[in-house]
Amino acid sequence: MSSNYASFLTLIFLIITSTVTGQRSQFINLYNSTQCLTAPVFSATASTTYTFPVGVSTLYAQVNGLWSVDFCRNDNGECHDRLIYSGQHDNCSFVAVMEYCGLLKLTRFGDVNQIERTIRFFAGPNFTGSSFFVEPPGKNFTQPSIIRSYYFSGLNIWELKADKTDVWGTCRFYSDIVGSNGYGFTYQTNTAIQIGAVLPGCDWLITTPRGSTTIHSTTPNSCENMKCIIFFIAGSIFLSIFM
Repeated sequence: MSSNYASFLTLIFLIITSTVTGQRSQFINLYNSTQCLTAPVFSATASTTYTFPVGVSTLYAQVNGLWSVDFCRNDNGECHDRLIYSGQHDNCSFVAVMEYCGLLKLTRFGDVNQIERTIRFFAGPNFTGSSFFVEPPGKNFTQPSIIRSYYFSGLNIWELKADKTDVWGTCRFYSDIVGSNGYGFTYQTNTAIQIGAVLPGCDWLITTPRGSTTIHSTTPNSCENMKCIIFFIAGSIFLSIFM
């Protein structure tokens, strides 16, 4: 009995772990159907490129996590427009393929599980230009710089100071959706902030609204439905072992 019970607990742990990990893992799927219901024509879990067939004028993207799509030429690799896509496998976004493009550059941001305790800043909007990241215990900068976009993931809070000598900073909280799910991205694609120091956590009362721009939410009952499925499977296995 004890051996069966231990096996049962191990199985339940593996089911829950694989379910949570599967929900967090970043990916991007490309489709040629408007609702992303058919099999994807291309899938990726890490940064890569995709050369689309001649004559294709539109694609549709579905993502889990935070990604960018750059439209590039085949011959010299020159890239032009960039689009930012975010979500939790809950959206189907239109991708207009420009006539001069033959290649899409797909870039994944952050860690695969969307929980890493790191914040990354960019000199340009839409995560372009030179970049730098900060992780605990934080960092002071001799020369403050203006950043135009940034992102961070997971249940993390960051204090941003305009100058390293400032006593007070501005708190950047994770979004409400990230707070509900325990993972995901909080980001700004077009801003202007002077960065002189960055610290993890925030004890001050000067705050900004939670999650200026975040991943899309899942349907309200999706988490509860998943719990029901897990407990149903667990109950069925339990009955088959002990009854």
